[in-house]
Amino acid sequence: LSAGPFFFASSHSDPSLKPERAREIREELVQINKTMEDLKEAVRVQMANVEWKVSRKKSQRIEPIAAIGLLTLAIGEFTSPTASSRPSHPSATVGQYFVTDHGNFSTVRTPESQIYRCTPILLGEAAAINCDLLGNTR
Repeated sequence: LSAGPFFFASSHSDPSLKPERAREIREELVQINKTMEDLKEAVRVQMANVEWKVSRKKSQRIEPIAAIGLLTLAIGEFTSPTASSRPSHPSATVGQYFVTDHGNFSTVRTPESQIYRCTPILLGEAAAINCDLLGNTR
C-alpha cells in the first residue's frame, strides 16, 4: 500500500483542511511518488547486481536468494497503489530460483526442484534469514 494515497485521503477528509493546503499536499505527493520511483529503480539495479554475483558462485547459498526475492516483493508491495491485488502468497523469480512469501516464513524452490523453508532470525537490531532443506518436489 502506498503511503501517499492513504495520507492524502485521511488528511483530505479533515474538514479543517483548507483548499490551499490540500493543493500543497497533492504537489508534495507528486514529488514523493517521483522520489519513490527513482529509489525503487536504484534498489532494483543494486538487487540485479547482487543477484548476478550470487548466481555466478559455484556453491549456491539459498539465504541470499531468499533475501533478494523477499526484498523484490517488499519493494513491489510498498510502491503498489493498492494492496487488494496482492496474491495471498506472492512470489518472485530470482535467476532460476522461485521465492514465495508465506508470511511468517518463505520458501525457495531451486532449479533442481529442491524446496527450502526460510525463516527470519532477529539478532538484536539486525536480522538474518536461515533456510533449511525440506525436500524435493520431483
